[in-house]
Amino acid sequence: MLPLRNPYRACSLLLALGLTVVLLYPLLLGNRLPVPAMLSQLTGAHPPSRGLSRAFALIVRGRLVEAQAMNPHALRVFAFFALQLPLRLLAARWAIRGRAVLLADIALSVVLFVLCLWPLIVYTCRAMASLF
Repeated sequence: MLPLRNPYRACSLLLALGLTVVLLYPLLLGNRLPVPAMLSQLTGAHPPSRGLSRAFALIVRGRLVEAQAMNPHALRVFAFFALQLPLRLLAARWAIRGRAVLLADIALSVVLFVLCLWPLIVYTCRAMASLF
């Protein structure tokens, strides 16, 4: 058992738990995912995140082609969560090894976030800019 006195370790383990829930949620619920695309329902807009929950459910079942058809960004977004889970566990394990490990972890996580979620980031920035 890892002691949780280190805040970075505790945070990494908490994030790992959250990522586990994100990855297991579509596996457990399958096609009965109760998350509607509210933005689409309210505005008629089709954000790049539309269909991600159902696509995740297909990915965890190995149906990658169908997931890609459901949402063209699904594999990239899923990759972020799937890669972050082992990184959070490693970060929790190595949290006491010093500042260099912490900075490398942060840098790698930011790069993964930008690479994997870029279409959603761009959409969100444009949507926010249109409000002003």
